[in-house]
Amino acid sequence: MENNKPQLEKAVPDGLWKKGKKDFKKFTKMRFRKSTNIKSFIFGFLIGIIIVLPLALVMYQILNVFKYNANIFRLFLVIVWVLIMLVNGISNFFTIRIVKSYNPDMANLQEIDDTAIFVYQFLNPGFAIFVLLLLAFFGLKFLGG
Repeated sequence: MENNKPQLEKAVPDGLWKKGKKDFKKFTKMRFRKSTNIKSFIFGFLIGIIIVLPLALVMYQILNVFKYNANIFRLFLVIVWVLIMLVNGISNFFTIRIVKSYNPDMANLQEIDDTAIFVYQFLNPGFAIFVLLLLAFFGLKFLGG
């Protein structure tokens, strides 16, 4: 049974989060032209904002209606947190896609799984904790705490 263990590990693929983490590290070590980096970041971020913006505007209207209800405000902060995480994942996904289209001849870049990077960035614990702390800080200021 022990002899089959290495074969089983090779047969079972990594989860999307682990694969995204490895691929993102691989991507950050690659070097591109400065203009490609700037364009891909700006367009990836704008696409992420545009996709989430309608839902964010609806959430803003709901906040204006229920802003004095503390329970609704806490729910609002959780939804905003998820939306910010979604923008992070989407913007990284499209950044990778744009860089891939600018550099079609780079084989190691084309091997990167942009869907796995989306999952990793959407569930990135470091960014999630940072955003959660910012929202808690500004949310308490908003509530007068």
